[in-house]
Amino acid sequence: MVVANQPRLAETGGGLDRNVIKQVINDDRHRIRACYEMQLGRHPQLAGRLRVHWTVGPDGVVIKSEVVDDSLESESVTSCVVEIIKQMKFPPPSDE
Repeated sequence: MVVANQPRLAETGGGLDRNVIKQVINDDRHRIRACYEMQLGRHPQLAGRLRVHWTVGPDGVVIKSEVVDDSLESESVTSCVVEIIKQMKFPPPSDE
């Protein structure tokens, strides 16, 4: 799993600036990478892609997350990353 330098962002659909989203993701990048690296020590061949879509509520809290692509085949990594995403705190979206 590679935590890309530039996360690929889906359409924001709300008032959150893409740069703000990238910053929140970057702030938790080390925690996401730790999920992978912890399992990599146990399973050296671990590789693949994990894509998660999530929805940020009006208060900046992640209210929904959904795994949309998972070729890692590691429930441990997947559940760890999803849990981190659920804990992310974004600024409240603007009403624009």
